[in-house]
Amino acid sequence: MSNRLLAFFDDENRSWMGSTIKEDGHLSPDGRIMDSMLFENMCEGWLEGYLLTGRYGFFSIYESFIRIVVSMASQQAKWLKI
Repeated sequence: MSNRLLAFFDDENRSWMGSTIKEDGHLSPDGRIMDSMLFENMCEGWLEGYLLTGRYGFFSIYESFIRIVVSMASQQAKWLKI
């Protein structure tokens, strides 16, 4: 919960395909929140694919990594333009 996005879990659960125990919170096979990945390329790819389906997405990232994501988003915008 360090990303301070706890309020999202009031409406949706994390996408989770593994087994769970009763102490697990906000995990569901039909959850729509995908987080906890520390690889920006993977996260940007997830968002890119999600947006291409016509839905909205939100990308929260620490300031020190934003240049990586801006570069990838710029490449995606160029691809969409072509």
